[in-house]
This record gives sequence, structure tokens and C-alpha cells, in this order.
Amino acid sequence: MKHPQLTIQKSDVLCEEDVQATLKGTEAVVSLFGHVKGSPEWLQTNGPQNIVKAMKN
Repeated sequence: MKHPQLTIQKSDVLCEEDVQATLKGTEAVVSLFGHVKGSPEWLQTNGPQNIVKAMKN
């Protein structure tokens, strides 16, 4: 998908510093983070926590 007012950013959701850097200066966040079969349970907790923390900053 391409649009002049859209920038797609990739980030390591488990790296708080990476998420902070990716979201710096953004106006909106759309997370496509979801469960992958066989992934550890903590992934579903730690990833979204980093996203929310970065959004608050």
C-alpha cells in the first residue's frame, strides 16, 4: 500500500528502544502485532506493553 501521507515502519516489538525510536514523531499507530502459533505467552504481553509505553511518550 502506498500513499504520500503514509509511512510504514517496521520495528522489533520486544526492543523498547526500537519501538520508542520508531514511534517518535508519529501522529497515529496501527499495530498488526498478533499471536503466532507456538510463540511464547510472554510475547503477547511484552510486545503490546512496549507499544503502549512508546505511544504514551
